[in-house]
Amino acid sequence: MAVPIIRCLLLLSLCFAVQGRAIAAHITEIYGGGPYVVLGNPSSGLYDATDVYAVAGGFGVATLDPLHPTEQLNPTANFTAVLTAAYTGVAGWGFPNSAAELTNNSLEVRTYDVQGIPARVGADFYIQYNPGVGDPTAATHDIHWIQVVTDNHQIAPVNLHGVNENIVDVGVGQANPYYDDGGAANSTQFFDFPGRGDTTRGHTWKAELFLASTPKGSGLGAQNVTLWSGVNWGWQNYWSIPEPSSVVLSLIGLVGLLGYAWRKHRTA
Repeated sequence: MAVPIIRCLLLLSLCFAVQGRAIAAHITEIYGGGPYVVLGNPSSGLYDATDVYAVAGGFGVATLDPLHPTEQLNPTANFTAVLTAAYTGVAGWGFPNSAAELTNNSLEVRTYDVQGIPARVGADFYIQYNPGVGDPTAATHDIHWIQVVTDNHQIAPVNLHGVNENIVDVGVGQANPYYDDGGAANSTQFFDFPGRGDTTRGHTWKAELFLASTPKGSGLGAQNVTLWSGVNWGWQNYWSIPEPSSVVLSLIGLVGLLGYAWRKHRTA
């Protein structure tokens, strides 16, 4: 049935209305400079909002969600709850907000590229941190990235679709909340390539990512970690269309229109 795709179409229409606003202050989007190799990982350097794929006698659509990365000045209640439940004050952790926000355009999104192919749905995401005056730097701070992910397909400890996750995005049992401790990130770069292989099922995957800092040389142990500015990004997919339909064609056309309108907005 085409109902999930229609829902996706309506969601994209809503996103278009929201995405018409100005690009957030500390986030800028710079695409087309790739492909990149980020800490050993390939990244396309592209912006691509939608992929249509055919598998198992049906058709699916994968889309970015939100269509463009959005600014997060302060952590949401969910981010704070998940983070402090996993890394508690009793254990010595604290996560105060910075007194100031990051400077304009200090977070450069270089890749935001959805993936929808028969074997995999997901997204390629690469962001670069270019500190401005007053921002924390590797010369004065230990720079980290903290990401909280909410999705409907648990990976660990057991890979199960339909089991919701709401987790700090680190290895199982990791003693600190830093994505860069084992993930593809350092003091100026962050890369992620989340995805799922069961492409005939629908997925939602959303991330809230914050730059964080601690005093220079303070190590990875429990301490107060300052949270600076952040970004929301993610992806989703739907599947179950029995055959190519006008809904799919409309969806492709709408996404093309969104991309044209966004490019026009960026060059205005």
